[in-house]
Amino acid sequence: MKLKITIQKSGRLNEDSIRILKEAGIDFNYGLNKLKADAVNFP
Repeated sequence: MKLKITIQKSGRLNEDSIRILKEAGIDFNYGLNKLKADAVNFP
């Protein structure tokens, strides 16, 4: 099973969402124009 999380592409909600995920210990690779990012340490 995969967990899919949608994050706004830019703006305040994007920054807050990324901060929350990182604080939860989830690391992921993403680029400025990528629509999909894979978590590297999500169990």
